[in-house]
Amino acid sequence: MDNVESILSSIPIFCHCSRQEITRLRGQGRIIHLARGQKLDVRALATLNVVIRGMFEIEALGQNDIMYLAPGSFFGEIPFTAYKHRGSVKALVDSEVCVFEIDEVFRFFLTSFKAMRGYLKTLDRMGFGLSDAGRRYIGTTSRILCAYGRKEGLGTSLFASCLGSACAIRGRTIVLDMSYRGTSVFDYFERRITGAISQKSNIGAPAAEIISECVADVDERLSLMNIAFGSKVRVNPDILSPILFVLSREYEYIIVDLSDEDPELRDRVFSLADSVCAMLQRARDREDLYGMFDASLTEGQRVLYVINRNAGREQGQVDGAVFFDVLGIKKGESAHAAIRDFASSKGAVELLGILAGPARALVCQSVTYEAAAFAGVLNALSHAGQEFSSIYSSSYSQVVSLLFLASRDQDEFLGILSRFLPEEKLGSFLDITFPESHVAGSGRIRKFMKEILGDKRIEFFRSVPIALLAEGTGTAPRLFSTGPSRDIAAASFALHPVVQSVEIAGGEFHSGMPYRKVRPEDLFRCDIGEIVYVTVRSRQPFEFTSKRVIKFYRNYLEMLYLWKGEERLNVTADKNIQIDLTERTYSPEKIIKLSEEMTNKLLIAKRI
Repeated sequence: MDNVESILSSIPIFCHCSRQEITRLRGQGRIIHLARGQKLDVRALATLNVVIRGMFEIEALGQNDIMYLAPGSFFGEIPFTAYKHRGSVKALVDSEVCVFEIDEVFRFFLTSFKAMRGYLKTLDRMGFGLSDAGRRYIGTTSRILCAYGRKEGLGTSLFASCLGSACAIRGRTIVLDMSYRGTSVFDYFERRITGAISQKSNIGAPAAEIISECVADVDERLSLMNIAFGSKVRVNPDILSPILFVLSREYEYIIVDLSDEDPELRDRVFSLADSVCAMLQRARDREDLYGMFDASLTEGQRVLYVINRNAGREQGQVDGAVFFDVLGIKKGESAHAAIRDFASSKGAVELLGILAGPARALVCQSVTYEAAAFAGVLNALSHAGQEFSSIYSSSYSQVVSLLFLASRDQDEFLGILSRFLPEEKLGSFLDITFPESHVAGSGRIRKFMKEILGDKRIEFFRSVPIALLAEGTGTAPRLFSTGPSRDIAAASFALHPVVQSVEIAGGEFHSGMPYRKVRPEDLFRCDIGEIVYVTVRSRQPFEFTSKRVIKFYRNYLEMLYLWKGEERLNVTADKNIQIDLTERTYSPEKIIKLSEEMTNKLLIAKRI
């Protein structure tokens, strides 16, 4: 990532974009050089401009107003808003600006659905007045739900039809058929199938008019669209983002019926989905999917395993799974009536409670020993009945979140923390080996986490514990919403390069601290509606009293404290919880009690 890309990825309107998207965006801009004193008349340009080097002064803001623009500042026309700077800017020193034509920015978002979603959320939270076009898109919070079957005979299309019918009770819904053969969703709804949208990459994105012509209505709240069924050629995955871009204006729920026949199409759908319903015949069949999900789902997607009782007779409760019960469709009879009945059934209510309920995330600041404060916050929120669809964190904060979710009650949670948070316990997890690439091995922390978390995977939890981890010696992060909880926890404990990384999904991962930390903006690409951000502020690093804590490790933790700087309230989060710690001596019990009391006060004041 060059300097221009680094600056683009740091500014608020683009910081949610992936590295690949930033690289593509960089290619659409051009660098212009302005000598000291040279002016740029923004009124004559339809451009978005980002300062890369130097310093600018904005003119015509007001008679006595002066504003300076440093690298990372932007000015000009802001796409999808009513805002445009009307004056001119003057270079105070020799400077550089990256200029984006507005039409190019629109095209960028047209081909990057999740980047567009995050961008509009950012504008809304920053208080920009949206244009008519912006309001049309921000007004819909479309959820992309994928029904995926790895093989035929799992009832994937039938389940997608039932899911679509159930979602239609809540809001306008469309089901996209992306299976190439078998029984189509059109057959289940007794509608004439439309032609597949199968285009090669050089044809370009389909226009809104073409898309609307391919939509078949079941009723006023439910529609169908054929993307791949019956196609003689592979569908170009590049058309998916523009299609979702157009459909998101009209539909609250977009259901995708997906097979495994086209891996490239499958992986693109996974990347765009908010939730993936994996169809199974038996609970043990999900083990065949773990590796694929761990490697390919990198944006916080929820995975729900669906055991089809129409294809088998498995009984009993299964972690992270729901049952799709027998519909009682007799051979030769219409399935449409049975699908309508399912939409109002108890099973549909349970299913939508997971997939279509309020999407609320708790984001816990990335910290090390201060993570004890999050235990108090989690206890208070749980006692008050506050529920979250996901908890996003990293480093020790992620470990505390996982231990909380794995505990049956508060007493068990505090008991587990007493084996993890005390300073002598933290030190005991360091397996000092002094190899070439790290100081301490990860064997002891992995053993402890296996004892506590067992074989439970993070996608099994009702509240998904999304983890931010970094791979290898680089600092490029990725999100994990699937994977073995014991390995995710051990990797979150690993402070690179002191502690050995942990192997997950074919890579070596660590916490990413201190170079990369969680931000509320990281979730703007997801279908999260409300974000509560929890931060911890301490005036000075804690003093450790136990002589059993390795001095080197204490010094390293103190360095991380000095590195982090002051944590401020996040303006893009919907709500903030800030815990101020005044204790000088590290005492997990006192920190937990204090943070719980502070959170309870905020709850009483109805600020959460």
